[in-house]
Parts: sequence; C-alpha cells; structure tokens
Amino acid sequence: MDTRNNGYAFYWEQVRRWRALGWDWEDILVGHHRLERLQEKLDGWREDGHPGILVEEWQRIVEECRDEDEAAPEEEDEDADYGETDGEDTDAGEEEDEAQEEEEEEAQEEEEPTDDDGEEDFSEVEEDARPGEVRSLTLPGGARMEMVWCPPGQFTMGSPETEFGRRAEEVPHEVTLSSGFWMAKCPVTQAQWRSVMGDNPSFRRSDSCPVERVSWELCRDFCRMSGLALPTEAQWEYACRAGGMGAYGWDGRLGEMGWFLDNSNGMTHPVGQKTANAWGLQDMHGNVSEWCADWYGDYPAGAVTDPTGPESGTEHVCRGGNYDSGARYCRCASRATPVQMSKLGFRPVMTRPWKGKA
Repeated sequence: MDTRNNGYAFYWEQVRRWRALGWDWEDILVGHHRLERLQEKLDGWREDGHPGILVEEWQRIVEECRDEDEAAPEEEDEDADYGETDGEDTDAGEEEDEAQEEEEEEAQEEEEPTDDDGEEDFSEVEEDARPGEVRSLTLPGGARMEMVWCPPGQFTMGSPETEFGRRAEEVPHEVTLSSGFWMAKCPVTQAQWRSVMGDNPSFRRSDSCPVERVSWELCRDFCRMSGLALPTEAQWEYACRAGGMGAYGWDGRLGEMGWFLDNSNGMTHPVGQKTANAWGLQDMHGNVSEWCADWYGDYPAGAVTDPTGPESGTEHVCRGGNYDSGARYCRCASRATPVQMSKLGFRPVMTRPWKGKA
C-alpha cells in the first residue's frame, strides 16, 4: 500500500527527511525513543491536524520507504561508451552541452541558494555569512526557528579574577573554534517543542515562552529529530559574549538583556523581548538555564581548539542562569549543574552544512 496516497504524506516525508540526515532505519522506526514515546509523538501530530496513525502504521510506512530506498535504480555511468558516433555530430553536441552548462551556472550564480521549498540553503551561505546574520528553518511539524550565524574565531573562556561574582573554576584560557555555527536566536519555545515532540512538559504554559522541565536526554532527542545539536559549552559562551569580554558581553546591562531574580516576578517570559547581544542572540541571560552538550568538569590547563568537555561525568553543564537566578549566575562565564527541572531549557545549534528544511 502506498501510504502517500492514503493520507499519510506528512509521515512519509518525515521518514525521508530523517533518512537524508543520516539516520539508520532502526533509529527512524523507534524515533530515537521507546515505542511508547513514539506513540505520544504520533498522537501529537494527529492533534495538530495530520492524519491519525498508530505505531503499526508507522512501521509500515518505514518499511515502504526502506523498500523504495533499496529498490532505487543505480545511476547510469555518464561516461559509458554507447557505440561509435559521427565525429562532427559529437563535437557539435559537446559544444551545445558546454554552452548550456555555462548558462545554467550563470543562472545559479544570480540566484540566492535555496532548497526545494524556497528556503535558504545553509550549506551554501556560510562562506559569505556575516556575524549575526539570521536565517530561518522549518522544524518537523512545521514550526519555524530563526538561526544566527556565529563565525569561527578565538576568545578567552572563563572570567578575570576581578569580575563580580566569579568562581575559582572559571579559569581563563584561550579557545579556538575552527568552524562557525548557526545558533537559535532564542531558547526553544513551547510551540517549537510541541511541533517536534508532540507534547508540552512546561509548568507555565504559553507558546511564546521557553519550554522548560526538559531533561538533557529529551533535548538531545529534539535536536536529533530536527537535524540540530546541543551546543558545546565553548560554543555557548563564545556566542553569549559575541566578541565582548564583559560580564554580560559588550558592557551589557543585565536588566535590559535578561529576565532574572530582580525583574522576572518569579516566572518565565516570552522569548525575544529583551535586548539582543552584539550578534543578535536574545535571552542568553536568565529566563531559563540552557543545557550544553558537555559533561561538567574542570577546564583544561592551557589553550585548546574545539573543546567538547570531559569524556565522562555525572551531570551535564547548564549556562545562562534563569528567571530565579541572581545577577552573578547570569554572567557569560557562569557555569552550573541542573537544580530544578522547571528552570531548564535549551537552544540548539547547527554545526554542519545542511539545508534549512528539517
């Protein structure tokens, strides 16, 4: 049965997208989670207006896509010898082909790089992207997410001994990030989370507020299902500073840049209301603490390139402070481990060339 002609085109396309991102068939079948969790996600998609579906039907869709993938014909060898041809005809044909190729190349140069749905193609814009340039992508389920370009570079990670509120673990050391990356302009909202995961675990419910009460593992699943990743601790601080070395970036004032203990009224607020940093990123200070990919541990003793933290640990790092944090815990250099789930959120990054469509 061709599920595409049976009202399940949304799910069929989702399988193909995940496959294009490099997922293996077993990962796609279970959705990077147990089947019970997958059923919750499928139910959430159904509530959002997509055709109803059960795990058994999902398995059939995956098998159909797998069969089609395995049955795809091999591409013909363009250089194969198909017999002798007249020499003059061949030369004329080659000249026409070359002229046509030149015209196509010129047309492509004049067009902005886009994917099949007219969205920006991230894989072709990175070379010319400016720090803070914004591109938009579509998440599974249809929600949009704005991503900000953070260029490769060097910075001093940690804090000077004279900085207000610093802790001894914030040892200054030089970090080089050899590759740039796209980072979400704001923390993931509840609407974006529901679009991908099909539920909303947040305590304070509002589509425009950051999602909270999410574990590191679930945030990782969100990222995998969207072709994204959690930022490393170095990426997070680099983006937060945006070229500045003050406690809040370029001499930023915390009250203008974030929701914290003194102005939050004890709750999260809609994202994007506070002043952005020098690269256009918002809510880097306060609102919700943000998960990083790294295990919590001591910093390296000297300069490092593209650090990813300790190889193992017991807890992952959180950054940025939250609505209930004092000013010292909202600094660019402040590090923390998870305390209360109701104060934890995240913002993903895109670390590899990839089209804007999830």
